[in-house]
Amino acid sequence: SGPASAVQALSERFEAEDVRVRPLRTGQAFHSIMVEPALDALEAAYEGVVVSPPSTDLVSNVTGKALGRDQKMDGSYWRRHARKAVQFRTGIGTMAELGVDLVIEAGPHAVLGPLVSLVWSDVAGNTSEPAVLESMVRPSDDPDLPNRDAAFLEAVAGAYEAGQSISFAGLFAGEERRRVELPGYPFQRQRHWVETHKRRRANAGHPLLGERHESPRGEVMFETEMLPSDPSWLDDHRVFGRVIMPGALYGAMAAAASLAEGAKAVDVENLQLHSPMIFPEEETENLAGRRVQAVLGAPENGSGRRIEIFSRGESEDGWTLHAEGKASPSARTSGTGSRCDLDGMKSSMTRQDVAAIYRARADAGISLGPAFRTLQALWSADGEAVGEVLLPDTVDPNGLDLHPLLLDGCFQVLSAARHATGFLPDWPTCRSAGNACGWRINCRNGCSATLACGRAPAPRMTRRPKS
Repeated sequence: SGPASAVQALSERFEAEDVRVRPLRTGQAFHSIMVEPALDALEAAYEGVVVSPPSTDLVSNVTGKALGRDQKMDGSYWRRHARKAVQFRTGIGTMAELGVDLVIEAGPHAVLGPLVSLVWSDVAGNTSEPAVLESMVRPSDDPDLPNRDAAFLEAVAGAYEAGQSISFAGLFAGEERRRVELPGYPFQRQRHWVETHKRRRANAGHPLLGERHESPRGEVMFETEMLPSDPSWLDDHRVFGRVIMPGALYGAMAAAASLAEGAKAVDVENLQLHSPMIFPEEETENLAGRRVQAVLGAPENGSGRRIEIFSRGESEDGWTLHAEGKASPSARTSGTGSRCDLDGMKSSMTRQDVAAIYRARADAGISLGPAFRTLQALWSADGEAVGEVLLPDTVDPNGLDLHPLLLDGCFQVLSAARHATGFLPDWPTCRSAGNACGWRINCRNGCSATLACGRAPAPRMTRRPKS
């Protein structure tokens, strides 16, 4: 608030720093030097007006504190109110100290009410956030928006739900109303809506790989079908709005194929991604699914087996190679090797805001839904990171030794180590055949994944079986 040129300069500075700026629709520069010529007249207007102390607790925007019994809201008070800065944030903290559990904004539109919710947690500590209601909402010309004519009734209903006494006689004055007795038995609901049909995969064979087939040349091929709606968590991985197969799923399939052939532990190395598996924008009865094959080559003199993963849509003539690598039996078992001093590593790193990380990904066009938000905590420094990765409770492990979502979370930690100054997408940076990330999986009776890329030390994710 102030001279237009100064306000404009400050707005341009904020916008240059990507801070959103929205001018208020007012022609009065309250709380600034611009109102000083009117202050004498404002104060004089209160001469002869008898001002009584408030009968209830009243938080002043001048001080941010509750008015005392000896403080009057006279002309001098309103002079200061018009000129000084508004102590809104401090006032919200005072409301929390007073035990406020309901906030009702009385006005033509929701302006200050949403700000209460925005700053409450910062100033109120562990105090429960109050219900925030708006008495009125500005009508909209958009026919798709809900009717806001009933905003006042919604606010009354919210106040009633919060435990306030309502004058129903005054609320419905001039209208004919009567009370209706509600039944004393539970509602007997029966739905008759036709549910949207979604195709599901056949449940034959391995839960991730599908059915197993052998070839005369010693190859083993697993075939399944993938749809945007099955596995159910796949729809939570979108890039620019399109469902795309996560890179971690190829790694999990490579490990699962080797384990299914009897390996007690397996190392997956040099997994290279060639092309993304993208699903159609609109799911239809015939075109949404893709047949997926994981081909495990014949053993190469005990040095491992080549693994290739292909897919084909029903309308496509040929198969697309998405990933290839090498799966080898591992002499190591889970839990072997020296343990890292995680507390010592964390002490030299900075704890990151996991929610901000996922917001940054969404801003970059990579939308990760709840199933893929497996990071519980993350610490990172230049070239190294430690993360806590947890499979969501809503996801069925389905008996998999290494779930793709856990491996994807491990790659998220790896990405933080590679990009300490900003959380960038992990797999696209590792897509080229000549610059693939090296990583190693060791699975059986619990699972661990060790990853390394560039000069970063190897973050480790370990999943132990439930006792």
